[in-house]
Amino acid sequence: MNPPHGSKPPSAASSQHSKKPVEPKFPSLEKLPATPEELFRALAVTVSTEVNQPDPAGVKPVAKHSYSLPWAGYKSWRDARERLQHFEGVSGSRIAWAPFNDSVSNDGPMSLNAYPGRAFIERVTNEGDAVLESKALSHAGPMPASPAEASFLWFGLGAGALSDKLDNDVVRRLAQDTVTVTGFIGDNKDHKDSIFDARDYGIGLTAAEMPSTILSLNRGNKKSKPWLTGKHGQGSSSTYQYSDLTLIASRRIGSPTVGFTIVEATWDQDNGVSAKTPTYRYLTIDGCVPAIELPEKEFPAGTLVRHIGYTAADLFNPIGENSLWGLLMRSLAESLFPIWLEIFSLKPTKALGYPTFDGYRRWGRVIRGSVNALERSWAETLRANAIRSERIEISADELPESGQDQARLLHRASEYYQLPTWDYGGRSGVGELGQVKITYWVVDPAGRSSQDVLRSWVDPDKTILMTLDGQTHAEESRAIVTGQHGAKLWAVGRYMVVQIDCNGLDPKAKYEMFTSTREHAKETPIKKMILEELVRRLAFDTKLQDLNVQLAAADIKHPEDKADTIASLIKKYLKAAGISFEQLTRKVERWIEVEEDRETPAKKRELPPIEAVEPPTFVRWKFTGTTAKFHSAQRYSFLLETDAPAWYWKPADQASSKIKVTAHGVRYVGAGEMKGGRVRCHFECPEGVPIGTKGFIQAQMEYALGTAKTSILPVEVLEKPKPKERNSTSPDDKEPADSGDSTKTIKIKVRKKDFSEVEIPVVPPQPVTREDTAWQSLGWPLDPQRVGFSIRAVGGKVHLYYNAEFPPFLDLKHKMSKKSLESEFVRRYELKLVLHTIFTLNYDFVDEEEFTEDQRKRVRDLLCAAAESLALATKSELEIESKLKSEDTIPLETTVTANLAAAAQQAVKTSLESSELPANGD
Repeated sequence: MNPPHGSKPPSAASSQHSKKPVEPKFPSLEKLPATPEELFRALAVTVSTEVNQPDPAGVKPVAKHSYSLPWAGYKSWRDARERLQHFEGVSGSRIAWAPFNDSVSNDGPMSLNAYPGRAFIERVTNEGDAVLESKALSHAGPMPASPAEASFLWFGLGAGALSDKLDNDVVRRLAQDTVTVTGFIGDNKDHKDSIFDARDYGIGLTAAEMPSTILSLNRGNKKSKPWLTGKHGQGSSSTYQYSDLTLIASRRIGSPTVGFTIVEATWDQDNGVSAKTPTYRYLTIDGCVPAIELPEKEFPAGTLVRHIGYTAADLFNPIGENSLWGLLMRSLAESLFPIWLEIFSLKPTKALGYPTFDGYRRWGRVIRGSVNALERSWAETLRANAIRSERIEISADELPESGQDQARLLHRASEYYQLPTWDYGGRSGVGELGQVKITYWVVDPAGRSSQDVLRSWVDPDKTILMTLDGQTHAEESRAIVTGQHGAKLWAVGRYMVVQIDCNGLDPKAKYEMFTSTREHAKETPIKKMILEELVRRLAFDTKLQDLNVQLAAADIKHPEDKADTIASLIKKYLKAAGISFEQLTRKVERWIEVEEDRETPAKKRELPPIEAVEPPTFVRWKFTGTTAKFHSAQRYSFLLETDAPAWYWKPADQASSKIKVTAHGVRYVGAGEMKGGRVRCHFECPEGVPIGTKGFIQAQMEYALGTAKTSILPVEVLEKPKPKERNSTSPDDKEPADSGDSTKTIKIKVRKKDFSEVEIPVVPPQPVTREDTAWQSLGWPLDPQRVGFSIRAVGGKVHLYYNAEFPPFLDLKHKMSKKSLESEFVRRYELKLVLHTIFTLNYDFVDEEEFTEDQRKRVRDLLCAAAESLALATKSELEIESKLKSEDTIPLETTVTANLAAAAQQAVKTSLESSELPANGD
């Protein structure tokens, strides 16, 4: 069901060979409104038409263009104020503006949301609730326990319905019949030149019901209705502060009338003194919200909220973070309902060379939400290794270029985390926190930057979505995944999206976690626990580690002997300079051994999948010993194997799972999805468990009525061993890890000032140009003047990437007095970069991912200054060395010792300046 429109004039005919543009014809406003019905029609009824537009060049065929304007006789958003003032003048004393909640101090809830876009999302959320309420009217029996259950029970929108199970046409029709959003967007130079409609086809309201529902504050009408998402009773009130006027019109199911009103903010004066805050009021006539009789075909049951003159400077773009489309995608990440979004332009432009005029329909599209879209892309990746188009009955020029249309996913995984008990305080006392579901996706960069790849789904700088009832309640920094204080997946993490689904939390835990504005999560120990568990679970995913190395090494090529050359020369430099690096090795004690010359961590042999049979024959813990040893306050993970089909395992609901995992003496904290007959289960030994406690972890598989197979692994709580003292005179530099893993741990030990035995922790510098994929992976700006070099950790090694197109570097290289010195200039510049990095590590590791974008620019500026200084020092050193050279070759380390000491001092100074930046964006 499409929104009501005014009459459509006949389509303008046009010859294919005509070059004259065809302007759309709209009905005009015959007169300014004098009655309630005229006021309604002057502000609430959209007018539409179509034209056949000829090609100005007379070559291409005519194009069918659709047009709509918010109302008849539209000139600008200011029309509404002019028409309202005329109506007030005609109506006289019959008009009164009633304050919300009958209180002039009602601005508090109105000003909660700090962003116009976020405030508007509340309107869309209410649309979905209204649609669910329409079905609840006639429902018999127990009511659904959650909005997800309600949408499945009444609309068949179960798990995966919007991501892959329903056909495009079905989803589009459902969206157009339930929840719609229309944007009329004008000139972004006028921050109020936009009108946004939120129109649902739900239960609706009568005029008499409106003051106690949509025009009330903090009444809590939904607080005891678990099948609805709303609960705070604010009624999307934050949108009023951003609108010049807000029109609300509604028809309750079965009602012959449509109630409507207008909301505005007024600044009262008392004895000539202006109030500190505005008062929000709504229009009444003769003391009531006005109601008019209209045929249902003109205004079907449901509610329209029209935001006129909406401050939406962050929503003018057609696509990406700063667009209505992008906002809906990431804010309703796992939307319960599909949303039909249409965008109309209120200024002339061109479309594929055809002229357009005010009201041109740019595009229409189904919004599924970021999570549903990612799951849809993953299903397509599995089936056809490609993404099929989501374009819907519109031409290519009308649809924004979405990364989803070209994107392909490299990886997806899901985990469940069962939180511990929690002392809520007060009368609640100690209770369960519940569980969260962690799902993450890796998008194939395909040579693009993370901004280009991820902007279709999330804010590229805030890629962790915490959702509740499908809505995004908080967006957390990607540094949790990419940073050195997080999961350290700097390369692959730039192309990851993470969802933390909080539906499984206890209601009290949800209240502890989230604010009513859905703009961020509260900084509580519960949030900290969840994010720490996220980092821990990511560390177990070997596929992620492999992708991180692959993306970090993309397009990087070195001569085979370069690593040895760099290492040997650095050692000679250090030895010649007489510099002690005992402090340096203190921070880099553990490194993962790499195979050959590649930065690939040693991996376990990939286990073959276990063939599923029915009935299954076994379930077992993959553990070589007889008893698992736990230490207090430590976490452990074990692999469970079975030949049962995957549907036997339900990590989200152990009660209904045919394979159940329990723990005695320790605590089970969740697991992931079963893949190839295996699933990793996580356990915790709570702090304070007595030493010597014995228990077990158990997996029980029910494969027939009254028949089960069980696998038990005994556990024992032991005293935590004391840290082993390091023997600095040990004859071996390398020791195999005793953890049972297939990786090796390398301990760097400095026994004497003979640096020929010290392994340099920095791998050879890697030159990067704008043509290389690594430029995008590193997130460098396109301007080469703004990038010097970057330091990243991959596979336990420090990787150094430098800009091979850095103008000062190229300029000084080309200014060498001899052409033959240019190659030596590059080699010597790389050595100095490594030295600078070593000194930086000795003080602080400057990880760009730990900073906000503004601070990241400051870090890059410092690194650019360091790179320019090093390039200048390199040129000076080589020029002096060239003049001093005689027929007898002087050892490199002897000639440059003095210059090295000076360069080292400069590097220390630069690194200290870098370390003064605030950490974590504070």
